[in-house]
Amino acid sequence: MKREIIAFGDYYDNLMKTLSATEPKKVHYLLDLLQIRNRISTKFVIFIRDSLYEIRTMYHGNIYRVFFIFDEGRIIV
Repeated sequence: MKREIIAFGDYYDNLMKTLSATEPKKVHYLLDLLQIRNRISTKFVIFIRDSLYEIRTMYHGNIYRVFFIFDEGRIIV
């Protein structure tokens, strides 16, 4: 099952605009995994609370975090 990813407001787009050319690739890779897999390591996905999750990746010593929720088979970032 491939989940649809939906950006809520401009938050996700604004974050991606601040990143260099290679940094968004790391974030997109994890979001792609999240679309097709039911389970991902807690190294990358952390349950925060009340259906709120965080996906994180590290690139050149910087940690990038994107918060998301599951909504009826969709991923809202």
